[in-house]
Amino acid sequence: SEILDHMERGDVVTHCFNKLSHKLFDDSGVPLKEVVEAKERGVLFDAGHGTSSFSFEVARKAIKSGFKPDLIGTDIYSWNYNGPVYNLATTMSKLIAAGMSLEECIDRVTFIPSKVFDLNDFGTIEVGKPANLSILRLENKNSTFVDSMNIEFTADKIIKMDYTVCNGVLYSVRRYADSIGNKNQIM
Repeated sequence: SEILDHMERGDVVTHCFNKLSHKLFDDSGVPLKEVVEAKERGVLFDAGHGTSSFSFEVARKAIKSGFKPDLIGTDIYSWNYNGPVYNLATTMSKLIAAGMSLEECIDRVTFIPSKVFDLNDFGTIEVGKPANLSILRLENKNSTFVDSMNIEFTADKIIKMDYTVCNGVLYSVRRYADSIGNKNQIM
């Protein structure tokens, strides 16, 4: 509460679905009063998966109570790309399993961040702008995931990434996944 009281419109709280001592929700997933007030002031909340800061249980309960993150980030770095984070598609899959729609997830990794961070050439597909996009597919497939608390959960959908386009150049993610031996999480 001491930090949230000083945050203003456009400030971002990341790792919002953590189960650490500085949690933002009560045990049933209802946001604390300070969180509601901050959100009303325009403070943004990022899922920010991370190594130790994403609890599926917290995310599921918060989303069920009506609280959805404004942004979806991975906080990915060398210690968590082999688990529990893996990649953005996996993080999106976890949030779909927690109760968000595919459309809500896509908005929170594309359009909304581009507006929040004033990245006008990103988040949309328009003639004359650089082509930066991902080609994903949603599979109806039972999958097992793990959160940052090392708790496993299953989902009936998974997002898989096939290709990415960066500055107009097409890259095969499958070929890259094969080369690093991380087929199961990227593909």
